[in-house]
Amino acid sequence: IIKAIDFRHNDFDIVYSHLPEHTLQLSNLFNNETNISPKIVGYCHWFEVPENTAYSKTMLKHNIAGMLEMDECGVNSEWLKDLVLDKVTELYHPRIVRRLEEIIQPHYLGIDKVDMKSTPSGNNIIFNHRDNEDTGFRWFIKQMDKLYEKRKDFTVYTTLADIDRPYAQRMKIHNRDEYLKFLKTMRVGVGCFAKYSAWSIATTDSLSMGVPYVLPNKLCYPEMVGEKYPLLYDTKEFTDKIEKVLDSDDVRDSAIKYLKKDIDSFKWES
Repeated sequence: IIKAIDFRHNDFDIVYSHLPEHTLQLSNLFNNETNISPKIVGYCHWFEVPENTAYSKTMLKHNIAGMLEMDECGVNSEWLKDLVLDKVTELYHPRIVRRLEEIIQPHYLGIDKVDMKSTPSGNNIIFNHRDNEDTGFRWFIKQMDKLYEKRKDFTVYTTLADIDRPYAQRMKIHNRDEYLKFLKTMRVGVGCFAKYSAWSIATTDSLSMGVPYVLPNKLCYPEMVGEKYPLLYDTKEFTDKIEKVLDSDDVRDSAIKYLKKDIDSFKWES
């Protein structure tokens, strides 16, 4: 890194770090090995806490050590800030927790453009998340299996996952414009995160294209769409909410109307 920054010929005012677990080392390098003391700011959406890790040793202490070197560290929601602060109270003195409360601030992730005129072609459901445990992928398939036993009039489209089911089809998308155009043909999307969710770009992409989502009534989602959003669900309500959107234009339209009130605030420029 010393070779890369070439500090004898370059000056640095700001270090922006997306990896807090490395930030203490970077701060140490700049301050002790160069004649430069840049301000450090950053961002983090993935904290190694029990809610999203399946391994015993985690890097949370290194995350925190790096964040304490920052003037400010963005996270994607108030929900995530509260979660991190809750975890660090088990490890650090209240004085350190208060410092972190000032350093950690929500930096909401934006969307490029808004076009709420969606044109759904049939009962299409979009699952545009990875096929990971943290995305609720296996739970989602079980729910769709049950729904398919009841009715055969829907198709689940995926963009990042393969589902070996008669009701499922994976779309190969080649660029972002094609992706957004494809999203506009969906009747409804889903979010199935159970314990931990970063601010879901997959969700906000679709919301900005006029596609309502059935979302968990927890994690960052009430903060994202508002606590009165009509398609927030508790676990037992999931397939019921989906069926209501599939069967009723009024239910779908009311969700879109609700989203239209604040969707412009999702833009990066805001």
